[in-house]
Amino acid sequence: MHESRQGDTETLNREIRDELDRVGEDIARSQDLGSLKQSISQRLEFIGNTMERFRQREQEREDLLAGQLEAMQEKVAAMEAHSEQMQQQVREERQRAMTDLLTQLPNREAWQERLLFEFNRWQRYQQPLSVAVIDIDLFKKVNDSYGHKAGDRVLQLVSRELRSRLRETDFIARYGGEEFVLLLPETGVETAEEVIDTLRNRVAVLPFHFGGEPVNITFSAGLTEFRANDSVETVFDRADRALYQAKDAGRNRTQSV
Repeated sequence: MHESRQGDTETLNREIRDELDRVGEDIARSQDLGSLKQSISQRLEFIGNTMERFRQREQEREDLLAGQLEAMQEKVAAMEAHSEQMQQQVREERQRAMTDLLTQLPNREAWQERLLFEFNRWQRYQQPLSVAVIDIDLFKKVNDSYGHKAGDRVLQLVSRELRSRLRETDFIARYGGEEFVLLLPETGVETAEEVIDTLRNRVAVLPFHFGGEPVNITFSAGLTEFRANDSVETVFDRADRALYQAKDAGRNRTQSV
């Protein structure tokens, strides 16, 4: 495109120079004013036509460039839209991979990722960070007495109640079976125990009915907070041991360590 334009410009300049030279020759050879005026008029008309052809070719080039630019912009926009669509699909697939299908809570993989994130944040800022492990009491009895559909319903209702009572900054996940795990950022163990007890009392009064019978659903919880020299493994093990202490102490209670 650049070479074509340069060639046309050189041709235009050459033709104009040639015509101007011929005008000079006509003036030198002219015998009368009438024939000179006619000759100069023809030369000027030729120059005008030459310049008009050049202008038309320039316009065609500009139109072509504009069309190519528009096509390129449309292609870039289409590529960006496709890229955004692919990124959205990746985000959705990742979200599905990190979500428990039954309860729609984050799953164990999501828990491990968030736990590590909050642990690193705790190491940096040294703000309180509490961890709770929750287990629905006598859940096997619900499954055995009323069937697995009833058990699934219990998990869904308990999950919904727990999630609705937590702060946006808190994190809850289904760890597996009837077990749930919670992260309570910027919350010491004493305040966290109050939070867990409130959740426990809320679940205990939920109106569960199976086979026409009221069923009391409770949970036990083990609770601890991060301390100096803790790792994600040590703090989770400590909360898990506290859960078993709560179970051994009679269930439907919170044990903090």
